[in-house]
Amino acid sequence: MLIAQIIYFIIFIFLVIAGLFIVYHIIKYSYNKNAMLFMLLLFCSVAGILIIANLTLFFSLNFEEIISFLNL
Repeated sequence: MLIAQIIYFIIFIFLVIAGLFIVYHIIKYSYNKNAMLFMLLLFCSVAGILIIANLTLFFSLNFEEIISFLNL
């Protein structure tokens, strides 16, 4: 289970870095300040919901059951 958590957190860190990369580009290359604020609000809210759902689903997995199923 520890290996799965380590791999998950590595992927999670890349997800956060990608999100920061997107936020940077929204701020840097927006033509209109109102559009920038709207897109930041939209992106951050959707990304936040997806991250919370992803974390919740990952930590609700029963790894002992998955491992026992794979050891057929």
